[in-house]
Amino acid sequence: QIHLSYRGNKYLLDDSRGSYHSRDAVSYDTGTNVKEGVSHFNVSDSIRDAFVEGRSHISVASHDDIEMSEEEVYEHVLGVAMIQQFSLLAGLRKYGEDGEKAVSSELQQIHDMETYVPVDPDKLTEEEKRQALESLIFLVEKRDGRIKSRMCGDGSKQRRRPGYKKEDSASPTVSTDAVIITTGIEAYEGRKTAIMDIPGAFLHAKCEAGNTHMLLRGRLAELMVLIDPKLYQEHVRYSSTGKALLYVRMTKALYGMLESALWFYKRLRADLEAYGFKVNPYDPCVANADFNGNQMTVTWHVDDLKVSHVDEKEIDKFSLYLRGIYEKHGLKFSDKRGDVH
Repeated sequence: QIHLSYRGNKYLLDDSRGSYHSRDAVSYDTGTNVKEGVSHFNVSDSIRDAFVEGRSHISVASHDDIEMSEEEVYEHVLGVAMIQQFSLLAGLRKYGEDGEKAVSSELQQIHDMETYVPVDPDKLTEEEKRQALESLIFLVEKRDGRIKSRMCGDGSKQRRRPGYKKEDSASPTVSTDAVIITTGIEAYEGRKTAIMDIPGAFLHAKCEAGNTHMLLRGRLAELMVLIDPKLYQEHVRYSSTGKALLYVRMTKALYGMLESALWFYKRLRADLEAYGFKVNPYDPCVANADFNGNQMTVTWHVDDLKVSHVDEKEIDKFSLYLRGIYEKHGLKFSDKRGDVH
């Protein structure tokens, strides 16, 4: 058996416990003994010959099938790529008080940004209740040990609605060609560059989907009430099993909703155009403007911006402009300078 780790964190895949756990143990719970140590692989001619499109499958057991089954693919994704992310209840069990503080901080931000307003469930039709999005919140441990949480809406119901088209949820992002070309221009002209990150991006965009409702259940609803009892408590109802239910109407975009990325794109583009930028007709995520006799270029991928100009003071002015719009309610705008990012 071989022990594996991801980013230095050991992990355990244990079907008997119904979930995937990081830390403490390194095995597949096969019941066999596993020895700690280092394994040296000698790349022989047979392994070199096994390379296909730059990859080689190495089997350490007598197994002829080198392809993952569908179940193995899911185990790999859950056990490795998503290992450190936990649902609300699992996260609270694992992180305790730190987890609850992280969730409360996220809900406070949601509340401060007026992302949604509570509604009287007795005034909702049965169809509106069925169409209400499920609320989700996840906790993750960052590399520095901090516990962070993120709330999102389950957009799967929106995707099942009649008339749904995949392109409805698309958001323009800068092309690789545009990034390379603008970087070449910046180097040739000796421009200063900055990488800016807009915090809580989607929360700055209005929900344009009319009466879109979301349902908060159980502990999540209870924690939301604690943020502002006078506002939320009167709208709480309880299921037959005693779980708290809180319906809200969305006023802002939220991660996971079908068109949130597109709504934020429209908001950001409008703010850029208000500052004097003109969007490139060949790439909708490249914009240019002339300031102090020289061109400033902005390229962006959702909420990450690359900004360049020969005069760094002009970048400072633009940064202050964006801070004035997006840095609010504890959200911190990021602005990193230099030639290497």
